[in-house]
Amino acid sequence: MATAVNITEGLTRAATLIMNDCSHLGVGTSEIAAIAGDAQLGVETNRMAATNKFQTGTRFQIRGLFTNSNMPATIEELALFMNASSGPNSGEMLIKISDEFTKGSDDLLVIFDVTIE
Repeated sequence: MATAVNITEGLTRAATLIMNDCSHLGVGTSEIAAIAGDAQLGVETNRMAATNKFQTGTRFQIRGLFTNSNMPATIEELALFMNASSGPNSGEMLIKISDEFTKGSDDLLVIFDVTIE
């Protein structure tokens, strides 16, 4: 029987390609739980360009800053998009998180920390 092994160099290259395509982060207010087939946020209220990208081997981070004035009172969903624009329903959604967050008076720094295995 053949054995398949993920080669670290290939996974590092895959992480680089995916990270470079990640362009925008979005927030929304839909309470519907995330599922694997989701393509967009349920009710997207704002989308911001990624402000920082960092990579170490097969792990990368994408960061985006939402100013207080650019967030709804309650955030129910967050997403990371590839090859997107600042408008809703653009690009491909890579990660979606469903969770309730009530904003305070501060800005929100969103960090997606991804490991390719």
